Amino acid sequence: MDRVQPTRSSDDRALLLSTWTSAGFAVVAVGWGLLTGSRLIIFDGLYSFASVGLSLMAVAALRTARRGPDARYPWGREVWEPLTVVVKAAALAGRSVNDVASIMALQRTLAEFEQTIKACAAARR
Repeated sequence: MDRVQPTRSSDDRALLLSTWTSAGFAVVAVGWGLLTGSRLIIFDGLYSFASVGLSLMAVAALRTARRGPDARYPWGREVWEPLTVVVKAAALAGRSVNDVASIMALQRTLAEFEQTIKACAAARR
């Protein structure tokens, strides 16, 4: 059974649209953060550049895989696409672990803050 392959231009356009959209969002977020003086918005914009990097990696893998076989790669370069998926999954997993650790640290900080507030309220009595 033959698989229908998407055309080169539709894949490239979709990946490049994703890349440029992510880059635009990141630039706007950093600019907005600088304009408002919000370090959190600046950080969010900088963090969004990771998405841009992963999208650029996907574009490079797609273009490399499409080169086909040659003397160095007699069976082609299709391995680059699944390898890119593995790298992107590892990056997502790493970001998720980091997010969970950050949430746990925030919960500890809030618990300590609540204890401090209670101690101050008790001292005023």
